[in-house]
Amino acid sequence: MKKIIYFCLFILTTGCSSFLYEKENVNKFMSESDYYTIQIDSTKLDFFMEQKETLFDRQLLDGSYKPLSDFQLRQSLNGSWQVTAAGKKFAVNIPAVFVLNGVPQSDEYLATKEFTVDSKFSGKKIILRFETVYSEAEIFVNENRVGFHEAGFTAFDIDITEFLQEGKNSLSVKIKGKSLSDVLTSGNKYAAHDMAGILRDVYLFPVEKNGIISVDSQTDTEDYNFFKLLLKIKKSQLAEGTITVKIPALGFEKNFEIQSGSEYQDIEISDLQPELWDCDNPNLYNIIIQHKQQESSCSFVIRTGFREVKVSGNKLLVNNKEVKLAGVNRHSTHPNLGRAINDELRLKDVLLFKEANVNYIRTSHYPPARQFLEYCDAYGMFVEVEAPLCWVGHAAIRSSLFMNLLRPNIEMIKFNRNHPSIIFWSLANESSWSRNFADVYAICKELDTTRPFTFHDQAVGGYNNKGSYTGVANHHYPGPDVDFFDKKVSRPLLFGEYSHVNVYNRQELVSDPGLREQWGEYFFAMWEKMYAADGIIGGAIWSGIDDYFVMDKDTAVGYGPWGVIDGYRRKKPEFWNVKKTYSPFRQLVAATDGRIEIAHRLKFSQPGDYRWFGIDESGREDEIFPTKIDENSIIFEKSALAKFDYFEVRNRNNLTIDAFSIKEKVATLPAADYSWKLTRSGKVAEISSGNLTLKIEGNQFKSVKSGGVDVKFENPRFTIVPLKGEGCFPAFRNNIEPSESTAVVKANLITEISEADGKIIVKILEKNSLGSGAITLTFGKDGIAVVFDFAFSQVVNIREAGLKFITGTEMKSLSWERSNFFTYYPADHIGRLSGTALLDYPSASYGTVPFAQPKNSFARDNSAYGSNDFRAGRTEARRYSLSEEGVTMHFLPGEKYLCRAMRMNQAIELSICPLASPGRELFFNEHLKETRIKPAKLSGECKIVID
Repeated sequence: MKKIIYFCLFILTTGCSSFLYEKENVNKFMSESDYYTIQIDSTKLDFFMEQKETLFDRQLLDGSYKPLSDFQLRQSLNGSWQVTAAGKKFAVNIPAVFVLNGVPQSDEYLATKEFTVDSKFSGKKIILRFETVYSEAEIFVNENRVGFHEAGFTAFDIDITEFLQEGKNSLSVKIKGKSLSDVLTSGNKYAAHDMAGILRDVYLFPVEKNGIISVDSQTDTEDYNFFKLLLKIKKSQLAEGTITVKIPALGFEKNFEIQSGSEYQDIEISDLQPELWDCDNPNLYNIIIQHKQQESSCSFVIRTGFREVKVSGNKLLVNNKEVKLAGVNRHSTHPNLGRAINDELRLKDVLLFKEANVNYIRTSHYPPARQFLEYCDAYGMFVEVEAPLCWVGHAAIRSSLFMNLLRPNIEMIKFNRNHPSIIFWSLANESSWSRNFADVYAICKELDTTRPFTFHDQAVGGYNNKGSYTGVANHHYPGPDVDFFDKKVSRPLLFGEYSHVNVYNRQELVSDPGLREQWGEYFFAMWEKMYAADGIIGGAIWSGIDDYFVMDKDTAVGYGPWGVIDGYRRKKPEFWNVKKTYSPFRQLVAATDGRIEIAHRLKFSQPGDYRWFGIDESGREDEIFPTKIDENSIIFEKSALAKFDYFEVRNRNNLTIDAFSIKEKVATLPAADYSWKLTRSGKVAEISSGNLTLKIEGNQFKSVKSGGVDVKFENPRFTIVPLKGEGCFPAFRNNIEPSESTAVVKANLITEISEADGKIIVKILEKNSLGSGAITLTFGKDGIAVVFDFAFSQVVNIREAGLKFITGTEMKSLSWERSNFFTYYPADHIGRLSGTALLDYPSASYGTVPFAQPKNSFARDNSAYGSNDFRAGRTEARRYSLSEEGVTMHFLPGEKYLCRAMRMNQAIELSICPLASPGRELFFNEHLKETRIKPAKLSGECKIVID
């Protein structure tokens, strides 16, 4: 009765409802869409019962966790299939996207496989499960049509018992990549290729003919001291006997008589006292359900965690604790495998994001594989599971589309709802709220009352805001004005996509990979605002993983490399920015009394759950202990840390959560004591000191000679690089040229060489297409002082502007010292505060991104312009030095300058820029407004020391 009243009220408040037109279809679909629970393999039951059921204190990577599927009774149909397309047959190893495995694109594909049913399944129903076929599938067993499914990325079961025969059987699937479901999912559009294929596992499993069909669980509590477990069991009409429920880790066992005359039986178990599940304490329990009747029995297992999720005002609470979701968006993606990724990659994703201090993953824009959710359960990750509906516009208000919107949402919930890691559902991505979605929401809320829902539209503002009212509000790419959004919404507000990683400033990234590091400063500022905002529950960065697909050795498609890890799961520079920003620890300014204070933001763990280690310059480490821990901070005595270079904090799984430098870094500037001499011979002039000589011919510098080494050295010139971005489109290419100075030099001439007060002065005048300026080099006792001034003749929106020094390609080594707001970086990070980089490394030349598994770090990728490490721009540089054997040129810029080098035009070009902006990424622009520079003048200085 409650349900009938609810829907009647809903219809009155929302107007004419598509649910009225589809009620019969909805009821029929809801009844048919239940999934079968797979029983445990009786030969593995004893071993399974002995498995450790919580991950509270084990090593994160010790391999002790075994997915539930390892113990279940199932017969895999993965492996070799025959796929027919365009009149030809191809052998394909399933799971697979067909076109990424050499199959030509076709309007329809026929995938076939022969199999023999496992003898252990004799006398039982045989269920065929496809965990994902994209996107329309018609299934045949022994040439009998047994089923049809259209909804990409959701699993489905088919009872094929009556169609099987003894011995060999044939399974055939007619598959279309293009369908109405594909349009509503935007799957092919998003991936920029035909995704048709069997993307996840295929298998058979048995079900007792007169027994349990499925088991669903939920946990609930009122006071957090005691929990109750609710089991909803679907059974055959003929089921009889008893159901035994066991929770071994809690010492619980009880028998329940099967109730006759009902399709479902609810079992409630109260007053349980489990360890709760959360992102820091992923405590899991095996719930064993055994069904006994006459002489047969079977066992099922639900692996779950006890936790409660609820919305309270503008807060999202887990176990009655307010959460801040530090998240990333995740596609199931790999450059060579496409959306048909394997289990190794799924586990790697969870572990990598866990390492990055991520506590929340949004599964954009479709439900993930069951294995991924099992790993999130086991390792502690909050998850938002999203229905496979993306960019569904206003046309979806048509009643004829209602079931196409409802079906994937229902299948998403029914197949995945036993996972404790899932804390809310998403009905669709970046879509328009309508009567259809309102009805989908009403039905789904009845199906799962234990979790809130969200809908990814724009909850604030006019664009794509059509009045959705799910429990969690959503807004994408809010920009830095968090206070504005916080005041506008009374529900919890999630930034479902925010702080877009650099990708659409493609040419800028080729010029300067260091823009990836600069992104971190503004991302950090955004998170700090979100964390402090009362009603912002957090958000997910776009994006977690690069999303592009290698079609052949020369071609890739997709929207691009927008992840903090690349498609091969290699860490990009942004990964460390995320790890530092999402860290629950913050290094505060050291106290004047010789203390170092670390603030903590721990929600589900305590400071005592972490250990601290000091590491010296040789890499030797010792455990260190705080002198004081209070509610908000951790105190160390500086004197106890004096012998260390930096210190780390690690969790109970020995995973490094954060690292901080102890010693303040001071630039080691080269000593200089020059005694310059000027000599002239016709049009040639030489400025020398000891064995060092700079040569001028006519009005141009030509070289630097140190000892017996001669290196090209040209007149410094003005470099003016405007902002340059591109649109959001999947036109991926791997031969992108850099975005460099647009100042076309019309004249750059030495106009004066003079001597005064024991110094030699060289003046250069430049006129270019953007204005004119002067550069003065003063050769003094402590080096060459360079002062420059430039007046713009037109308005230019600057990415960077300053001086460019040009030297020879022999200068293949670069070293530097710099400052930054992060005090510590890993040794192979392009943003590290000091280091040495080579122009080229002995590794493959990848272009923009790798087309095969890299064997080196991101910093060591090569390109025609030099390695990423060599050409990465670095802000707040104190020293930038180019070297070859026998000569080093040290550039000492002014404060807050950006320095970067690259190989261009058969030379090494070093830019020293007092004006710099972190680029023009399309979806991150709002965060960078303060850096948009349109100067009338440019001035600056630096010093050069050569040895």
